Amino acid sequence: ISMDSTFGCGDTFVSPNPVNVDTPVVDFTVNSTFSPCPPFPVQFTNLSNRLGLQWLWNFGDGDTSTATNPLHVYFFPGDYTVELTALDSAGCTGRKRYVDLIRVRGPIGHFLATPDTGCVPLNVSITGSVFSTVSIVADLGDGTTYTDTINLSHTYTQPGIYYPVYTLTDSLHCTVAY
Repeated sequence: ISMDSTFGCGDTFVSPNPVNVDTPVVDFTVNSTFSPCPPFPVQFTNLSNRLGLQWLWNFGDGDTSTATNPLHVYFFPGDYTVELTALDSAGCTGRKRYVDLIRVRGPIGHFLATPDTGCVPLNVSITGSVFSTVSIVADLGDGTTYTDTINLSHTYTQPGIYYPVYTLTDSLHCTVAY
């Protein structure tokens, strides 16, 4: 701070406690943004060059990481928005977000089993929808399989916990299990 008096005298005062206002500058790159089939491994490279920051990556598929330069694998088709957040020791945050940065193609399916709890014998209806799919194999978890059937009804005759899996294949021979 500089001060001048009306008598022509001046002085400079330097505050012993400067005010520092900061925000971490964040950016990143990836080694690839498109795959015709999952699984799709992507290497993320953090371009932020400031030391002492904590990182939080959000990969857009429900997974996160605190690594500086993570490798992440996308297991299902979709378009994924990726965000990197940096936090410094003062609690300041910086973010970089790329919308639909990662694009993974392949067969898409959605399935629902109802009811999902009950007594033996339990008759379950599985309904679903598929997109970009050439073939379907449904494994109901009890040794029963169906081919090229989306909606089906099945009776479980033994007690247990079963995990029905639909394996979809598209015209590029990409295979995804739901």
